This record gives sequence, structure tokens and C-alpha cells, in this order.
Amino acid sequence: MNDIRLSFIFKNKHTTGSIVKDHSHSSTEIVYYISGNGQSIINGRSFEIRKNSLAVIKPGSIHSEKHCAESSVLFFGFYGDILFEEIEEGVFYPKQHTLILQIIHQILSEAIHRSKNHTLLIAAKICELSVLLSREYSNASPDARNLSYCANYLCENCSEPVDMHLLAENFGYSYDYFRHMFKKEFGMSPQNFVIAQRLNNAYKMLTTQNISCTETAYYCGFSDSSQFSKMFKRNFGISPKKAQLKSKE
Repeated sequence: MNDIRLSFIFKNKHTTGSIVKDHSHSSTEIVYYISGNGQSIINGRSFEIRKNSLAVIKPGSIHSEKHCAESSVLFFGFYGDILFEEIEEGVFYPKQHTLILQIIHQILSEAIHRSKNHTLLIAAKICELSVLLSREYSNASPDARNLSYCANYLCENCSEPVDMHLLAENFGYSYDYFRHMFKKEFGMSPQNFVIAQRLNNAYKMLTTQNISCTETAYYCGFSDSSQFSKMFKRNFGISPKKAQLKSKE
């Protein structure tokens, strides 16, 4: 435990539409999303971020974020990550939200106030956090692992038509069971998950590339540009064109 050293810790807020560009750290990073929603890309893999989700990012991994709503986050980096080796990096949706948030706030408080032996207590809290996460994810059930693979597959192939029945069958599930378990794990149906990924990709494309709204809709998997515009505005509170113009201000 004495080998664990905190390298940085921050509490931050992001406005709607803000983007954290590609970057990496030499330490392990833990990010807790207190509120908001959006997308995190870690080593080329896309993950949904939402209230109470938590990201584990290994040293050297290139990652970025896009916030589709005003977000509040707590994040810290540390060296000495032997306990986190059991946990695959990515974004998780832990069941013990309150306890995990309490631990991260305690780490933040100790880092700010620097009371006697605060470094030892921070190391202990990081160990406690890693144990909670490893209990929940390193020994995840086959269902949980399969759903994680499915979610990653949908993220990577969201611009193409996906046969959900075939995807369920490939993992040995009936479609109804797959849909039920997916919604229970990620808070939305597989179809809505794909739509959310497409919209997130469209937002990033519109605000970072010189491309028309119609082309964006096509490249992100929407067959109807009018429907795309309606869904985009419903999700982000702004039309695709206005989002594009706002990014150039």
C-alpha cells in the first residue's frame, strides 16, 4: 500500500458540448461522472458516459471525452496500480454508486487538507476502491462479460445496420432475454444504445470536421436526414446546423 502515490486530483465541470481532446497520463486515472452524459473514447474504444458511471484508464492510454449535457466529474491519477491490473480499462456502471463516490470524495478531501498521514489514508482509500471494483468486474458473470462485448461491438459498428437477433443468438441468448439484460445493464435497449452512439458520433463529426449535415447523417448510419435532425435536436437541444455553427464561433 505504501507504494501507491497520488499524482493528481481534480473536481471539474463541463458545459454542454464541451470536448476534452485526446491525451494520456503516465499514471492510472479514475474518472467518476457525478452528473451529465456523453461519450468517452479510450484507446479507440467508445463508451457511453452518464451519471454515476466510472472510467478506469491505464497508464499511456489515449482518451478523450465529449459532454452532451452539463457534467460534473471527479478524477484522480495515481502510481502503483497492481490491484487495478485485474480490471479491464473502460467505463463501468457500478452498483455501489454511493460508496464509491464517498471514497473518491474522501480522497479529494485528504488531498486538499493534507492532515497528518494523509498519504497513507489516500493509499488505503485507493486500495478500498480497487477492491470494490475488482469484486464487481474482475469476476463478472458470463452475462456481464458478454453484454460488455456486445456494447463494444455496437459502439464500433453503430454506423452500420446491426442484426440484434443474430447478435443475441451468437452469444446464446434469445432476443427477448438479451434485450432485457442489456437494458438492465446499460439503462437502455440495444437499439437506443446504437442511436445514442450514432448521435454522439454525429455531434463530434459536425463540430470537428468541415462536413454537411446530410453527409454527417449518412456517415453515422441515419438513412433519413430529416429524422436525424429531429433526433439530434431532441437529444442535444439544438439543431445539427446550429451545433455546427456554434463550434466555429
